[in-house]
Amino acid sequence: MSTPPRTPRLPSRSSTNDDSYTWLGVIWLVMLAGGFLALVMTIISLFNLQVLGAILGVIGLNVAGYICLGRLVAKRIAETTPEPESEPE
Repeated sequence: MSTPPRTPRLPSRSSTNDDSYTWLGVIWLVMLAGGFLALVMTIISLFNLQVLGAILGVIGLNVAGYICLGRLVAKRIAETTPEPESEPE
């Protein structure tokens, strides 16, 4: 009898910074959920100048979070991506 073929093994993950992008995604989702809940709560309340300020504040915080986390993710990707080797001319 012949031996059955070996099944391929899944690649092992390194133990350093293996879940950093996952946690950034979790933080991003928590920020969006908080912004959405704050927006819904301000819409439910009476519409006046304070509510308008709260809505603009929530939108401003979401935009600021988008920019800050976007830069952080881009920085992490740039740090972990190896630079291509240049060929001698």
